[in-house]
Amino acid sequence: MFQLAAWCFDLDQQLFYRFNHSCRKYWLDTLMPWVTKLGGAVFTVVLNLILYQYGNMKLSTAAGAALLALTFSHVAVQICKRVFTRPRPYLVFPNAHIIQTPLEDPSFPSGHTTAAFSLAIVYALFFPAMAIPLCLLASAVGFSRIYLGLHFPSDVLMGALLGAITAISIFLF
Repeated sequence: MFQLAAWCFDLDQQLFYRFNHSCRKYWLDTLMPWVTKLGGAVFTVVLNLILYQYGNMKLSTAAGAALLALTFSHVAVQICKRVFTRPRPYLVFPNAHIIQTPLEDPSFPSGHTTAAFSLAIVYALFFPAMAIPLCLLASAVGFSRIYLGLHFPSDVLMGALLGAITAISIFLF
């Protein structure tokens, strides 16, 4: 069991370095801070409040479900961050590339990725034709978190799973 955990940790570090170091491009340095905002609280909440208020019946219903998914997934993220107080990658690896102002809260799981996937999955369930673009956009948010040096790949993966599970649960109930 210890060997499996060590292998997972090693893989997590290798993937972090690959995404955070090997993918460095000027245009990504410019784009990723904008992409990451798509999973931020201001964008996700304001967008869904507007869609809830002004959308047609189906869009308004989807936005209401998305707001519920955001709320429940945010609570789950905050609980996980208090239980698993994992430091952010730039605190563990001094040579991590960071573009944004570093964050102080724990790394696990990625709240931006959780929010992005909770929204993408809710809207994909209501509007199946949009599933692929929405999931690609949510994945881009997750990638941006690693690229910016703010999360490990496992933080992003667990954020995606948490967001998806929350969204599916809200949609089914």
